[in-house]
Amino acid sequence: MPEECVEFEECGELKLFVAAGKAVFAVDHRTSVADPSKACRTHRKHGLDGLDGLIKDEPPTEAYREACA
Repeated sequence: MPEECVEFEECGELKLFVAAGKAVFAVDHRTSVADPSKACRTHRKHGLDGLDGLIKDEPPTEAYREACA
C-alpha cells in the first residue's frame, strides 16, 4: 500500500502492479495534497484506473475520508 504517491510524484511507478492484476491501494493524506480531487485525478492521469485511491486525514482518525472514484 503506497502512501503519498501524489506528493512524491511516484504514482506512475504503480502501473506495473496494476497491469499485473495486483491489488493496489494508494493513500494520500489531506495535509500533503492541496486539493483531494486533484490527487484523485493524478491517479487517473497515470493510467491507474485499477488503483483504489483514498485521501485521508493525518494521523488517520477516520474523521476525513474521500475515496477516489
